[in-house]
Amino acid sequence: MKRNPGSGKFIVIEGLDGAGTTTQAHLLGKRLEAHGSVWVTWEPSDRPVGLLIRRMLKREDSTDPRALALLFAADRLDHLYGYDGIQAYLERGEHVVCDRYYLSSLAYQTLDASFTWVHSINNRALRPDMTLFLEAPVVTCLERIGVRQGERKELFEQEEALERVRKSYYRAMRTLGKRETIRIIDGCQSISRVAELVWDEVLMLFDEQR
Repeated sequence: MKRNPGSGKFIVIEGLDGAGTTTQAHLLGKRLEAHGSVWVTWEPSDRPVGLLIRRMLKREDSTDPRALALLFAADRLDHLYGYDGIQAYLERGEHVVCDRYYLSSLAYQTLDASFTWVHSINNRALRPDMTLFLEAPVVTCLERIGVRQGERKELFEQEEALERVRKSYYRAMRTLGKRETIRIIDGCQSISRVAELVWDEVLMLFDEQR
């Protein structure tokens, strides 16, 4: 993974589907505006490859799981280095908050492919300055997204799959945590309390500059 080349901070919010990543990413973005210009973004992105991935996740189309992993990696590179992508914002000194990033690939795509391979196809990505993982039990996440037993929504919104993803997340964090800044946040608390816990961690990035 490559180091952030800009002066802007690159912060990622991660967690299982239903953990609250989207809500917390937007709340953090608003609060970060006190420290400069902020771009809140997400993966899959709204770029061409990202839109194709969304079709796969909604079961509107299908492909081999390894091909899906490659699509995620391709979308990530375009999101990072394509026109007006993440790197451009960071180099302008703007902060970027991303709802999901390569830790998601290392958790979700490794259900059907080896960790080593998925890591290798993402090794050109930028390393975040901080990743915040919202910890929440699978049953809580499923309740939040309204999935009941026997129902199927998006590709990974099933209890058995999410339990496997949760274990994959912790394996990935154990591996990456030796080289990256990853913080685990209790995502079961109120939205406002989780936002405070997130903010307390993010402030440390700015304290380092003093």
